Amino acid sequence: ADTLKNMRDGDIISLIANLCDNAIEYLVQIPKEQRQMSLAISSYKSYCRVVCKNAVASSVLAENPDLNTTKDDKTLHGKGMNILRTIAKKYDGELLINEDGNQLTVSVMMMMK
Repeated sequence: ADTLKNMRDGDIISLIANLCDNAIEYLVQIPKEQRQMSLAISSYKSYCRVVCKNAVASSVLAENPDLNTTKDDKTLHGKGMNILRTIAKKYDGELLINEDGNQLTVSVMMMMK
């Protein structure tokens, strides 16, 4: 609780919900035995890091480097990554996306004043 104490409640909910929702929506498309996901929240000095990792069956970034929604209705979907970027910027941070082998990592780094 102390790690995110300087964030607005709505921002915390949006941050965690979007990270988890994106990962879960991908994971339901791959075989159950390959499904893995983790969420970690940590702090160091005045920085906070929220990291969501999930298994990937193949390179997501090679197929979709901007992580655009693959859903048909683009007006109702596809806002999650922009929400994450906006929250990171609001707290003087950044959104980092990395893929290593069979794992996608989305991190939101923020300054906690």
